Amino acid sequence: MNWFWDNISLILGAAGALAVAFLTPLGKQVIDRLFSRKPAFSVKSSVLDTDLLLVVEPANNSAKKKRPLGVRVRGINAPNAADPAKGASGIRWLVDLSRIDGITEILKIGEDYDLQFFFKADNPSDKTTVRFIGKHKNNSSATRTRFNVKTATELVSRILPNSNITCEFAKDNISRTFPTSTSHIQWSSVHDGKEITFSDVSDLEISGNTTLLADPRYAWVMAFRNCHNIAIRGLTLGHTEAGYCQGGVIKFDSCTNVILDECNLFGSGTIGLQLNNCTDVEIIGTKIRECTYGAVKLNGTTNTVFRDCDFSENEGFELFEISEPAESIMIKHCTFFKNKMGGAIFYFDDLSYGADLFVNDSTFSSNTFGEFTNNSAMIAGNDNKLVGNIETKGLWVESRQRRAMRATTKLNGAPR
Repeated sequence: MNWFWDNISLILGAAGALAVAFLTPLGKQVIDRLFSRKPAFSVKSSVLDTDLLLVVEPANNSAKKKRPLGVRVRGINAPNAADPAKGASGIRWLVDLSRIDGITEILKIGEDYDLQFFFKADNPSDKTTVRFIGKHKNNSSATRTRFNVKTATELVSRILPNSNITCEFAKDNISRTFPTSTSHIQWSSVHDGKEITFSDVSDLEISGNTTLLADPRYAWVMAFRNCHNIAIRGLTLGHTEAGYCQGGVIKFDSCTNVILDECNLFGSGTIGLQLNNCTDVEIIGTKIRECTYGAVKLNGTTNTVFRDCDFSENEGFELFEISEPAESIMIKHCTFFKNKMGGAIFYFDDLSYGADLFVNDSTFSSNTFGEFTNNSAMIAGNDNKLVGNIETKGLWVESRQRRAMRATTKLNGAPR
């Protein structure tokens, strides 16, 4: 009995922590992630076209079963919508929604639909939202104009709606295409040169084993604004000389249905990839390396997938910086190697915003960082490997934590 009274404060504290964990929405979310045996799945694309096909992959151990997969939409079940098949990184299913009776009468162009996947109908996954667009999401190549280009100047002049561009040159400098102009090109002045932005382009594909460089360290190599159905495949993008303060490799503002496939982004003045208010973005088999301020920044994104990507030898503050509400971010089968970050691997800029980040089957090795994340409650993970990493809480993390504490104290009205 004396032991009980001697430790009453610890016992009450633990009871309070358990109450918070089970009774608050955030705590419930963490508990559910830790203890649920419900299978979880990810879809390769959250856009559904008239093929009515979805590539589905397991997102936790409960889903890694070589069994037929069922699907539920609008309360209708299709128990055997797909048989298991071998994908690039394990099991996957090609779910055929046409097996659902009356599905064509249910689907309306531009509307969102919640899908659940299951092995047993009484134990379905959480809902996954897809949008029906009523046409092939990358458009038919037959309706596009094809261009084979031999210089960067030809390339930028052909970045037009409904275009398939094949680059037939090994290397060129996009900065030196100035003052090439079309209705979809805007040039802006930066500290040490000119920056090009492409806007209002839809149904575009650029491919080729090509390197595009930019001279100004304060300019993005490529930037897209208000563009839709964009695919960039096989390109290497970077700066002739790494810089600081401003200017990254590639940026998308207010874009939808974007694919970066087998690209190589390097030598950034700030970061490799930035997405601002974008929806349905897939980064596949892409390398982001040797950037000086971090690798990725996501601002207000929805349905973003990184698959089979490599993040290596980046430096700076935060490797991934996530701000504003961020929904459905998936990192799957990626490698994080020899990054040296003064801050976090995964940093959430404003803890008052919601975020949904899932990291699956990825490897973190030989990285140095101040902290893995500043908010573990916003991350769920499965089957990841951490090998030979070094955590050193330096001045950047400590300063950031002090700023956050002061902001919280001021918000609560307590004396400083």
